[in-house]
Amino acid sequence: MNVQRIKDLPIGSKIKMGKFQSHKNDYPMSWRVVSTNHHELDNNYPLNAVTVIADKVIYTMSYDAKEPDNANEQRAKVGNNRYRLSNIRQWLNSDLGDGHWFEPQNIAGANHYNDRDTPPSKEFIKNEWRHESYDNLRGFVSMFREHELNSILPTKVKVGINETYDYSPTINELERYDLLDDKFFLPSVTELGYGDNTYNTVDGKGISEGAAIPYFETKENRKSAMLKEYFVNSKYNTVHSDHTHDSLNYSYMTRSSKLDSTTQFYLSNDKLEVAAQPFNNYCLRPMCNIDGETLITLNPDDEGYYTIVADVPPLIEVKKVDVLDVHFKVHDMKGIPLSVETYFNGALLDTFTANLSNTLITTIPYSAIKSTQNELIFITKDDANLEGNQTFKLDFKGDLVKVGDKINGKNETFDVIGVTDNNDGTASLIVDRNLKYLIENGRSVELLTFNYQPKVHFTENYHSIPTYRDMTFNELSIESDGIVREKWSFEGDGVYSKTKIDIKRKSTHDQILLKSIAQNFKFKDEM
Repeated sequence: MNVQRIKDLPIGSKIKMGKFQSHKNDYPMSWRVVSTNHHELDNNYPLNAVTVIADKVIYTMSYDAKEPDNANEQRAKVGNNRYRLSNIRQWLNSDLGDGHWFEPQNIAGANHYNDRDTPPSKEFIKNEWRHESYDNLRGFVSMFREHELNSILPTKVKVGINETYDYSPTINELERYDLLDDKFFLPSVTELGYGDNTYNTVDGKGISEGAAIPYFETKENRKSAMLKEYFVNSKYNTVHSDHTHDSLNYSYMTRSSKLDSTTQFYLSNDKLEVAAQPFNNYCLRPMCNIDGETLITLNPDDEGYYTIVADVPPLIEVKKVDVLDVHFKVHDMKGIPLSVETYFNGALLDTFTANLSNTLITTIPYSAIKSTQNELIFITKDDANLEGNQTFKLDFKGDLVKVGDKINGKNETFDVIGVTDNNDGTASLIVDRNLKYLIENGRSVELLTFNYQPKVHFTENYHSIPTYRDMTFNELSIESDGIVREKWSFEGDGVYSKTKIDIKRKSTHDQILLKSIAQNFKFKDEM
């Protein structure tokens, strides 16, 4: 196969996933593998998961927005630092379109500390050169393709709360934390290797917001550069002359709050800072967990990035055609059990319980052949509920032989008086020899029976991803209409020499439009 599973990548590997889209920016996002099976250290993480963090800063955004009606004077001025109610968390986990993702996230309470939510619009965020509102952006989840989202596992995210302002029946009262269920989330101070969140709690008892991720034990691994595509379109490019996109000094948000105040933590050049006001813009570097069985390209691209590959329906490869016996193999990207049904001109021929190693044979009846527009259809299914439909064209050259026809032999003409389908791709013809010719040549009168094999032209014209050959992944892009294009190539013998294949798809379950590959198969045509 030309793919591998993401769980087999070493820590530190890079993948491309998703495409950030705003009114000014449109660029692919990159991610770095930081842990495998982190569930062993933090049982809130999903099983068999690969944890990734944005490889570089994606964007700059505020954690929350000021809430003028909040009973807490500071939250009214600078925003709510409770992660559960933050604008950034809601936006990270929304799949809604431009300007539609925000709705107030209020938790009713007598003191009005958590029920005065506002959007991150220009009216409610800090108004400085680097501050951009994001209430009119599309939700972050909508920036990923369907098969990428299908690979992302929900994670139970643990976050400490302020004991004075944030009590509610939604939290674990004794442990003093929220336990959330998110696809995308910000890292915590604990996960980044700074230990429990112990800052100025009432009794000094710390809250472990997850478990330390060993990758971040190396200080350099905590630092972050900025995506070049964002940097050239951001105000950093003009205001900070000492910054380049490769500078490892961009300050990014965590989900952790200072537990006795209205601020939260951010990381600045490996130094943990605690003065971040929620309505102030900091860099965005989210995390997520990916199913370890997710398929990715076998080799990285020229920049060192792997790409997630969609699972697709099983594929039929026609190996050869012997008269009308069609020999084929079944291929599947994940190697799971398969079933195959073959149909010829709409009628069911055979049903197979297939495996990935055997060559199977389906035989086309002679009597079912039409003079034109014959179709052999393979319906394949796997236990991931993916169904493939591949159509092969079969054209008969000339008319079918029927009773009443004359067939010219080498020295004589035969009258066809009977046709019997042998159900093996041939027909038995009963012919009457010319009586005058027999008498003249002193031969006896008799009926002859012999097998007739039709002359046919067999081509393949199917819709599926060609996993049956070792191929090289060349390029992946998302076109302006949202269609995903993958380009593959391989070299081989005969008609497959230096073939390039374009695959377009809208989602995992859509049919995949593949450039048709024609093959000619030779049939025996002697009488």
